[in-house]
Amino acid sequence: ESGDMQLHPQLVEIATLVEGIARAVGPEFVKNNNTLHVQCDQQVDTAQFDSAKVQQMLVILLSNAAKFTTHGTITLAVRQATGGGRLEEGQASHLSPPVSRLIVFEVSDTGIGIAPNRLPHLFQPFAYNDTSDARMHSGVGLGLAICRRFCQLMGGDLTVSSQLGQGSTFTIQLPAGPSIAAYTNASDAPPSATPAIADARVHA
Repeated sequence: ESGDMQLHPQLVEIATLVEGIARAVGPEFVKNNNTLHVQCDQQVDTAQFDSAKVQQMLVILLSNAAKFTTHGTITLAVRQATGGGRLEEGQASHLSPPVSRLIVFEVSDTGIGIAPNRLPHLFQPFAYNDTSDARMHSGVGLGLAICRRFCQLMGGDLTVSSQLGQGSTFTIQLPAGPSIAAYTNASDAPPSATPAIADARVHA
């Protein structure tokens, strides 16, 4: 359905958004005795993007981190980046025109990690982290593919770094304001406040 996807940019208070997501995913961390740390840079105030899709992406990434981590720590860190709006070298070819400010969300964990040979395939639909621990968990293998597609539709990207047995870090980078290219098909409704967090128990 991604070809028919419509984006609905809203003016979002980042701290409020992050606090709501942290509350929503709280039960996921109890199951494996994990601890969630939230770090939100005070310089990050507001941004304009599709709030519902950002919520969905972060819930998927946090839920995955909680599933593949036991007695560990998951961190959600939020900061802003500047410097022309380009992502790291090698990641910017498909992006919309440069922007002056990016919002960066990082979800890191101390879990089982991902084997190097799996990383190139991780964002493909129905791809799995092919380990015995990973196969114990349910899911259809679409969560990460959906997350990356959402990021790209909004003019950003989703990347990953990981070491097997030491944990993973997933990084979302989004323009702080919608580009014309990214929101060509978006609703013309005026920006609104961050909506309430819906039932966030989403699994990849």
